[in-house]
Amino acid sequence: MYFDDIFKNASILSAEIKLNNDIWGLAINHNNLLDDSAEKNIEIKAAEAANIAKSQILANASHELRTPLGAIVGILSSLEHVALTDNQKDMINIMSCASDIVLSIINDILDAARLEAQNVVLMNRTFY
Repeated sequence: MYFDDIFKNASILSAEIKLNNDIWGLAINHNNLLDDSAEKNIEIKAAEAANIAKSQILANASHELRTPLGAIVGILSSLEHVALTDNQKDMINIMSCASDIVLSIINDILDAARLEAQNVVLMNRTFY
C-alpha cells in the first residue's frame, strides 16, 4: 500500500464511511507489529543461546566435579577394609553416604544437560 508515494505495510478494512458526501476507507498500519515481532525473534534467539551456554557450563562443571568425587568415593570404599574404631567407621559411613548423594546429583545434572542437548539414546527394555 502506498501513501504519498511511500510504501507502507498496512491493510485496508472494507468499511465505507460517508462524511460530507465523500467516501472514506480505513487503513491500519502494521509497521509497529513487524518491529515488535523482529524484537521478539531476537530475544528468543538470545534466550536460546543463553540456555545452550548454561547447559554447556553445567555439563562441564559436572564433569569437573565428578572426577575428584570419584577419587573420594574410591578412597572411602577402600577404608571400609581397614581396621578402624567404631567412631571412625561411623564418620566414613557418613562421608560415603554424602558422596553418593552428591554423585547422584551430578549424574542428574549431566542427564539433564544431555536431554537439553538431545544427546540421549533411548533403549526399549522391559521393566518388571
